[in-house]
Amino acid sequence: RARAFLEAACLPWGSCTDDYYAFPHPTPPLQRRPVLRLEEGRYFVPNPTSLLWAVRHIVEEALKEDESEDGRAWWQRYEKARSGFSEAHAVDLLARAMPHAGAFHSLKYPWVDDGASELAELDGLVIADDVALLIEVKAGGMSLEGRRGAPDGMKEDLKALVGEPHKQALRARDYLKSANRVDFWLRDGHG
Repeated sequence: RARAFLEAACLPWGSCTDDYYAFPHPTPPLQRRPVLRLEEGRYFVPNPTSLLWAVRHIVEEALKEDESEDGRAWWQRYEKARSGFSEAHAVDLLARAMPHAGAFHSLKYPWVDDGASELAELDGLVIADDVALLIEVKAGGMSLEGRRGAPDGMKEDLKALVGEPHKQALRARDYLKSANRVDFWLRDGHG
């Protein structure tokens, strides 16, 4: 397992050509693949701190490469777990900063969209006195194009990581303002 991970984290020799160094990049290849294979069974990590940063990239790339039905199922399970962890952790951090507040995550509420009733979701709600903090979390990462500042990449990343959660938070805000009393349900069905 250790060897399989090291091989997956290896940067092939010659992958950083002179063309690469013409312009600086925020995520150089050695950051995404921080291991160099010296010889069979021997590896070198020139910057050990980049190894932890690279783990997510390596795992996600391996999961995405498997296009079988099982592979897609594993990717969906991973995405769901990553998202759930991010949401719960964000709410927990705010709750610890405000110990007197009530904190809830993964809430459901009724919403009517274009005449159709649906069950909308709010990632988190923290209530402190008469203030309600609506929390929407996106666990995705920025694309390499977005990280290097490519306008199209940044536009798509910002739309997905900021725009969509903002729309969801506005929808929850509108629901809160829709009546004097509104109901949210926890994941286990309790209101």
